[in-house]
This record gives sequence, structure tokens and C-alpha cells, in this order.
Amino acid sequence: MKKLFLLAFGLLFLAGCTMDGVGNDSQSQNEMVQVPTITIEATIISLSIDENIECLEVCPAFQYPLDIGYIKINKIISVNNPLEWDLVGISENSEIEVKFSYSSRPVKIRLIPASSQEPSSSNTTVSHVPSSANPVLLEDEFFVYVIESNLVSEVTETILPGFREGSNFNATISYSSSDRIYVGEYVLI
Repeated sequence: MKKLFLLAFGLLFLAGCTMDGVGNDSQSQNEMVQVPTITIEATIISLSIDENIECLEVCPAFQYPLDIGYIKINKIISVNNPLEWDLVGISENSEIEVKFSYSSRPVKIRLIPASSQEPSSSNTTVSHVPSSANPVLLEDEFFVYVIESNLVSEVTETILPGFREGSNFNATISYSSSDRIYVGEYVLI
């Protein structure tokens, strides 16, 4: 009886350790993957257009317009990690420098389905990060970003009309450091 009790206790102990380890690994992966973001309503104060790149029909490989702007945060709509944003100093009515992931000029973001190769296992993580991006094309007055993604099954296109001083917009911004705050897709308001 004593051996049975010790065996049962040992199995429960090991199961508890295993479950605790799984939970911590899962939590660590979520924390590691999560990029600090904040959804804002803002106004463009000024723009600095990247004139150092020459794109005729296609921008040179791995080069694209790196426009910068100063914005005023009018309203904070939501935050996924308030402590991180407090460190950067973002708050309502603050003015910050941002970089534009897709340029501050008119842009088309064209998502195309990733190659038809199926994942090798059922637990493959699907990421929101594009699997590859082609060089930026010029089409009429638009910079066109053609991005291969595993999140679409057919070609989709998003048009960003571009900014000018005084433009009001909503966007979810992200950062990798206090001097690298990015505006990606946005909606003019």
C-alpha cells in the first residue's frame, strides 16, 4: 500500500512539473512574440520625405522609401503593454517621431498567397509576418508592396492614400526601441 501511495504521489508530482513546464514555455513564447502596440488617433505635424532613393519602375532590392514624420497623439484607443509605452513616453497630447513602414506617400499593399506548399506538421505556427516581400514597384503614383503571406488564399489589396501635414488618422503603431516607432497601415479620419 505504501509503495502504491508513493507511486501515485510520484506520478502526480511529475505530471505537475510537466504541466508547469508546458505552461511556462507557452507563456514565454507568447511574451517573446508579442510586439508592443498601441492604437491611436493622431495628427501629422510634419513629414520628411526620403528623397535618397531612386525608383524608376522598381526600387533597388531591399530598398524602399524611409519617410519620417512627427505626429501628435490626440487619443489613445488601446494599449497591449502599458508599461512598455510608459518607458517610451507616449501619452495623449504627446508629440513623437515615427517612421512609416510603407512610406507616407500613396501606397498599395498587395498580399498574395504564399507558395502552395503545405506545412509539414499540424502544429505549425502561422505568423502575421509576411513570409517574403518583393522589391517595391511603382504603379502610377503608388508605391506597390507585393507581399507573399500565408494568411490569404487569394490576392488582396489595401490602398493607403498618403499623408500630408494636418492629416488625421487612426493606426496601430509598434516599436522596437524608443527611436524606432512605426506606423504601418492606417485609416484617414
